[in-house]
Amino acid sequence: MTLISSEVKFIALGDLEFAENSIRIYNSDGMEVSASVEVVHQSPLQITLAISRLSAGTYVIRMESPDSRVFVRKLIKR
Repeated sequence: MTLISSEVKFIALGDLEFAENSIRIYNSDGMEVSASVEVVHQSPLQITLAISRLSAGTYVIRMESPDSRVFVRKLIKR
């Protein structure tokens, strides 16, 4: 996923749901940078993140479901 926008939205597919406070964001060096991202909206089926405070670069977004399944996506911010 490559973005120029200041927000990114993740939508759960199938029977996946997102657990509250399960979002972790890591930069390309493996350092957690979750504090630089604001959760704009979160429900079990959708999460919207404000990413304007993140620098340009590649990030890994990690989220868990209530039953401990893990959802991982790569984010490239320009």
